[in-house]
Amino acid sequence: MASAMPAARALLSDVRPPISDAAIADSLWHYWFDVDKAAGWLRKDWEKKGESGSSVLPNPFMEHEHEHEHENEHSASEAAGS
Repeated sequence: MASAMPAARALLSDVRPPISDAAIADSLWHYWFDVDKAAGWLRKDWEKKGESGSSVLPNPFMEHEHEHEHENEHSASEAAGS
């Protein structure tokens, strides 16, 4: 972590408002201290949200939750059509 944090901060130095150290540390932890992947994910998330300043941490379970939401919508529409 000692070498990964400064490297990630340097890659994200142009992001305004700055991404918090806690968000960077969590992303580094999630990506097994792969600085490029962690910084890339944080940058994509920041660009997606615009300059709101809010940060969402990577969560592999979120993808699966969205898949189930679509399955439930599909099941509900089938039941309504029957």
